[in-house]
Amino acid sequence: MTQRVRMKARRVANDDAHPDSSIRKSEDEITANDRKSSALEAECARLKDDLARAEARIAELEKLRALAIDRVNWVIDSLESSLEDPTERR
Repeated sequence: MTQRVRMKARRVANDDAHPDSSIRKSEDEITANDRKSSALEAECARLKDDLARAEARIAELEKLRALAIDRVNWVIDSLESSLEDPTERR
């Protein structure tokens, strides 16, 4: 507790010795916050781009899946119709 009081007293004494030190700290904090904000905005933009690419890829894969299912169904229908109609057999 005593150490904490001494540390606070030093801080107050230092702040009094340099009146614009609190302004410098505020400016440093603002600059740091701006850097963090810029980094977060860049990450957000990157993630949005990744999401758009992933959604486009998902749509492409869904189309390919639908085509594959259509082909399999066509083959099944062709096989069933050839088994049902003996005139198509050679």
